[in-house]
Amino acid sequence: MDPATMFLLAMKAAGAAVSIWDFEEQKKMARLGYDVEHAGIEANMEMAKTEAAQGSLESMQNLRRAMGTQMAAQAARGTATNIGSAFFVNQENMQKFTADEKARQLNLAARKAEITASGAMSSLHYAQTQQQAATRFATKMLDLVNTMQPPGQSTAGTYQTGQGMAPYRPTTMGGRPPMKASYGLREARF
Repeated sequence: MDPATMFLLAMKAAGAAVSIWDFEEQKKMARLGYDVEHAGIEANMEMAKTEAAQGSLESMQNLRRAMGTQMAAQAARGTATNIGSAFFVNQENMQKFTADEKARQLNLAARKAEITASGAMSSLHYAQTQQQAATRFATKMLDLVNTMQPPGQSTAGTYQTGQGMAPYRPTTMGGRPPMKASYGLREARF
């Protein structure tokens, strides 16, 4: 080989080394982003639980305050709190508290489901990003291998044409290979 060809091949090898390093760095950055996003999701989940617990505590305090006030008023009147209208007032307060607590639990469950769904979407996005990076890397490496082969040889694969087997050559526009028709043995370019 002449020195110019050797130099070009050395430059391509250096480009491949940079591509390998870049691929690894992209994977690390994507993982860091994923970890940060999931930490935020976990923090949101804890925040939702804390808000629901705080609402329950405040509601319980209000119930105790209301029932204590009613019991004191009933005691001042000299009536029993476990019979008659005083009993129904206490029951009404308990029913309101129970209904509020159920609504709070439903809201918490809905919020948890929303946060869990965002976590699932984040995981899917991470997987998609990793797949795209791996595909770009593989395409770069295959293009590099194809350009390093002597004329007439290819290790990237072959496809059938009407005249026999021909080497598979991806296009340079966007790194996308030509589309092939599935109904015949000829290559169809779109």
